[in-house]
Amino acid sequence: MDALMLYEGSTSSSAISLAWNAIMGLLECCGVDGPDDFQKVTKWDHKLDPSKFQDLVHSPMSTSPITIKAPIVCANDKQKAIRDIISSPAPHSVDYIQKGCYAAIWAKIEENQGMAIGLFAGIGVFQVVLFTLTVFVIRGFPKSGGNKVSPSD
Repeated sequence: MDALMLYEGSTSSSAISLAWNAIMGLLECCGVDGPDDFQKVTKWDHKLDPSKFQDLVHSPMSTSPITIKAPIVCANDKQKAIRDIISSPAPHSVDYIQKGCYAAIWAKIEENQGMAIGLFAGIGVFQVVLFTLTVFVIRGFPKSGGNKVSPSD
């Protein structure tokens, strides 16, 4: 939730904002627990500038910024959401994704847990093999402390 409070919007170049946009876009989720999380975010402007989307709306539209509940990246159908927000008077009924990213991440982990278990088991076996080889190499050194390597004549 602390990282979400640093969210600046979908056009920001901050690492936190870019990460949130990528996560929400890839996992089709919104906020930590849902779109209502963005009501508390103060760094995000909560405004949609209609002039940036003139190509989507063919009817007369408002040119003043419009307050929105959550970023457009959280909308199920982004283009429809933008058209509805710009062309219709308030209140706006955007169909936001209701699933939070916390639940989406856990669902992705559970969905791929077989692969994760196999991967970690493989890494564990590889480390056991490396440890065993290290022991054999160390045991191969002479006990007198001399080197096996000597200068050639």
